[in-house]
Amino acid sequence: MRFTGNVASDPRMAQASGVDVANFSVAVTPRVKDGTNWKDGEPVWYEVAAWSHLGVNAAARLHKGDRVTVEGDIIAPRAWEANGKSGITIRVRATNVALTIPAWSIPGSEPQRQQEPQQEERWYKPGATTAGSADDEVPF
Repeated sequence: MRFTGNVASDPRMAQASGVDVANFSVAVTPRVKDGTNWKDGEPVWYEVAAWSHLGVNAAARLHKGDRVTVEGDIIAPRAWEANGKSGITIRVRATNVALTIPAWSIPGSEPQRQQEPQQEERWYKPGATTAGSADDEVPF
C-alpha cells in the first residue's frame, strides 16, 4: 500500500529483538466535495513502523508536520474511540519513506531567483553534411 500525508508525531526510536525501529504517526486527510466546494474529510491515521536503517534514517530526518509518502504492508487495523469521536488507525510496516514536496505554492516560499533564459545549443544542424567531417562528433 502507498499513502501520502503529514507526520503527526516526531519519530520515536526503540529496539525490538536487538533491531532499531522508528515509530511515528501519519495523518491522511481526504478532500470531499460539499456541494460545489471541497472540504477536508475525516483524517485516516496510520501508525508507521520503520525498521533497521530505514527507521534510523526516518528518525534522523522526519519531524512533525513533514509531508511524506510511505509504502509498506498493512499489519493490523485498530478501531478507537476518544472524546466522542471514533475512527480506525492502520498499522503499517514501512518498506519506503520519502519526504514529499507539495505541488501547491506555500505563501512566502516563492523562488527568490530569476530563471536565466536558456539558449538552445544544437549539435545537429539540419541540411549540414556529416560525411567526412572530423569536427562533427556526437556529444555523448
